Amino acid sequence: MNFFINKNRFFSFFSLFCKSITLIFVIFFLSSCLHTVNVTSNTFADERSIPCGFRYGSTFFIKSAKKDDQLFSKEVSYKIENMLNSMGYSSVKDINEADYCLVFNFDMLGSKHTRDVLRQEPDKVATKKVYSCQGRRACDKNLEYEERIITPGEFFYVKEDYILYKKELFIEVYDSKLYRDTKKQEQLWGGYSSKSGESADLRSQIDYLLISAFKYFGRSTKRNLDICMNDKEVKAEKLRFGLL
Repeated sequence: MNFFINKNRFFSFFSLFCKSITLIFVIFFLSSCLHTVNVTSNTFADERSIPCGFRYGSTFFIKSAKKDDQLFSKEVSYKIENMLNSMGYSSVKDINEADYCLVFNFDMLGSKHTRDVLRQEPDKVATKKVYSCQGRRACDKNLEYEERIITPGEFFYVKEDYILYKKELFIEVYDSKLYRDTKKQEQLWGGYSSKSGESADLRSQIDYLLISAFKYFGRSTKRNLDICMNDKEVKAEKLRFGLL
């Protein structure tokens, strides 16, 4: 009886062990398929005016500082509106009804750089005739064959030019009431995020910039932060398709 009990325990333990190994393998495989996105973010806050950040339920008037690229500005404006709604805030169309005025801007700058790229020369192939004597004193040339000798090509470095694109997002928040009364723009919070890479597609990267900037909305980071996320970030995917 004890033999069968121990046997059942062994198979139960072995089955659990196999499931654990399979789960670890699946997690490792999925993580290896993801690419990381690195964003630099920095925020500033007037902590005397907003010591605890913006009050829950506050209203914001969203405005773009970009004069051109109006359609993309509208798209970013809608994304910011979704971000605010998901955080318990709301947006209004009239600045006179808003508690705060949020102004955003974006930009992309390209700079030319040079790097060393490793290359390899083609392999050198030579042939050599070999005669098969098969133990005889005189070799029979009719039994000759060719032997290929391959010499690997040498490695060397070459200079390669490439363009590095820096994508930037700027967000500023002002006191709407103070602006209405005095026409003075008193900045209460400022957020900045940037990402550098060889891709010139700002539109595909703006979601990561928004998420990084709004991560500390209403608060001060006190320093530059390096934020790392994967390229399949759920929040970014929802923001991209308006599902946030």
